[in-house]
Amino acid sequence: MLKHFYVGIILIFLTRLSFCQSVEWSNPQKIKSKTGYSQILGESASGVYVLRCKDNSFSRDVIIEKYKANLAQELSIPMPISINGILERVLLFDNIIYVFVSAKNNVSNKIDLLLQKLDENLKPIGNA
Repeated sequence: MLKHFYVGIILIFLTRLSFCQSVEWSNPQKIKSKTGYSQILGESASGVYVLRCKDNSFSRDVIIEKYKANLAQELSIPMPISINGILERVLLFDNIIYVFVSAKNNVSNKIDLLLQKLDENLKPIGNA
């Protein structure tokens, strides 16, 4: 009988020590195409940034998405670049997204590497 009492006390003590994890669920998202590629840019204080594209080159027709901390989609727009060129690289650094684009310079007949900055709300900063 004393043995059952001690087991009961230990179980009550262990349940007091255990902590549960809170889980938040976002709304499900419907994706039209079955083949989509994603690249995670990173996470900042304002959210998580992801690139999506139909092919794995991520050079044209790229969509950038911003997710909240609970991974609910906050914003999804086509990449807002003001330069007609090929997307080379996208980086997230200090809450600013840097978009590197290569475009042909018709005057010099060379390929230029240009930079477009995006703020945390995916709006262009400055001129390209």
